[in-house]
Amino acid sequence: MTTIQVQIEAELQRHQRAIEVLETLRNGILGLEELNLQSDEETIANIKLAVCLKHRITEEQLVGKSRTAAIVIARDEAMALVKALNNRTLREIGFLFGGRDHSTVLLAVGRHQSQNPR
Repeated sequence: MTTIQVQIEAELQRHQRAIEVLETLRNGILGLEELNLQSDEETIANIKLAVCLKHRITEEQLVGKSRTAAIVIARDEAMALVKALNNRTLREIGFLFGGRDHSTVLLAVGRHQSQNPR
């Protein structure tokens, strides 16, 4: 295999893992044990990627400054999932999403939960 083929294969595997995470989350199974992930960082990366794929946006848009409704909805979902799956503080989550304030994360999680009751 050429270097480009190896890179493409690695990217496809990364996307496939993110899709598996999204399917698991959609089916209501929340928890690191069920997801069988290796670390918080991998969990967060997979959540970001899965949300980006689901909403058809880039990670730059997800963590960027845009306040377009579609991007805000995706960002709210990603922040809520990170909060549910990790022992990160609101401040840490805000930092992961473009340096946002902890109160912004709190509002995003609340918005997502009110729009998507379980």
